[in-house]
Amino acid sequence: MNDIQINRKTAPYERALELAKLIILNYSPDINKGEQKMIALLFDMNQLWEEYVLHQLRKYAQNNPEQNWTITGQESKTFYGSYRTIRPDIVLKRNGETIIIDTKWKRPKNKAASIEDLRQMYAYARFWDTKKVMLLYPGEAYDSGYNSYPNPFDPEEKHQCKMGFISILDEKGALCDAIGHSVLGLVEIDSLAQTR
Repeated sequence: MNDIQINRKTAPYERALELAKLIILNYSPDINKGEQKMIALLFDMNQLWEEYVLHQLRKYAQNNPEQNWTITGQESKTFYGSYRTIRPDIVLKRNGETIIIDTKWKRPKNKAASIEDLRQMYAYARFWDTKKVMLLYPGEAYDSGYNSYPNPFDPEEKHQCKMGFISILDEKGALCDAIGHSVLGLVEIDSLAQTR
């Protein structure tokens, strides 16, 4: 590879040759500076995580049509005036029940949600008139259980918020293909239990 001379005829292939060299020599990125230039791929992990969970939920719903799930992403409602909207990551609907899921890639310290995230979930619960909302993180399986708090506009009604963690990988270290089922298990919609 080092013997290839870059001239006016080979110049258009220089980037492809660099990439081929990285592949052939089995180079991989490291946090330490090295002699070899590397190509960096950057992803917005929040967006990727949200899209992945949404895709897995839709796949589960498609494979289980008898359960009548409606799953939408980035459903929008007017929040302030006519130009401000709020959009939860995922809205689940089934048999008259609604659940809001907000996906977060960055895991909180000590499994404690930030006050900003909790305020956001409260707003979702109010605007979607739902009793259950959940913050969903990647990680070792964990369920905080629902914490109830009263609706200040209707003391008889309680909102419930929880934090859930699901593993992206299965026991063999491959991408888990049962994430949709795992998320719905965390949600604990009453009618879900009747279909198991």
